Amino acid sequence: MSSGPAPPARRTPSKPGPGPAATRPLGKDSDAVPPGERDPAAGRAALAAFARRLHLFPIGLQVALQFSGWALFFLQGRGPGFPISSWIVALLIFAALYGIVYAILLARQSAVPIWVVVVTVLNVVLLVVVIFAVLYWHYGTTPNFNVTLSRLDALYFTLGTLSTAGTGSIYPSSELARGLVSAQMAADLLLFAVAVALVVTRLGERRQTRR
Repeated sequence: MSSGPAPPARRTPSKPGPGPAATRPLGKDSDAVPPGERDPAAGRAALAAFARRLHLFPIGLQVALQFSGWALFFLQGRGPGFPISSWIVALLIFAALYGIVYAILLARQSAVPIWVVVVTVLNVVLLVVVIFAVLYWHYGTTPNFNVTLSRLDALYFTLGTLSTAGTGSIYPSSELARGLVSAQMAADLLLFAVAVALVVTRLGERRQTRR
């Protein structure tokens, strides 16, 4: 008695084997990081993002230029044999102007913390102080002022002009000195106008955010 055709054998589905990524060994050229170790590339990326978020680079650049200006103020001699370092003064002036523009741009961004704007404006004020302190010290002789200025006198005269509190018995006596004082007065007025504009801009941003 013949039997019918045998039923087909059931095939057991095979399990997928490991892919190329799983079978690739960890060699020198592998991008994988062994367990327990930190990825240096991820750390550098996080630090760069942190610096961009807090605007550390422009603030750090301004602080570095301030140190250069104060070093010039305390170390620079005065007289025919000590010409003023005009390139350092030019860099300080550029940093102050850049700081003003940068502060205005920051104030228009509501996501930027207010302390970043305040620190930027403070750096600009200190840059203006060191610029004119250096200039008053270099040109602070009797042809230009009624007395020969010491370094403390130059700093005192700068702060007195900035705060409009007066400078006591020190006053300019030449066109060059009066031109420097006029330039500082104009810079002080510009700083005051920028500070008011920043406050108004930030208050306007907050009102729009609340709406």
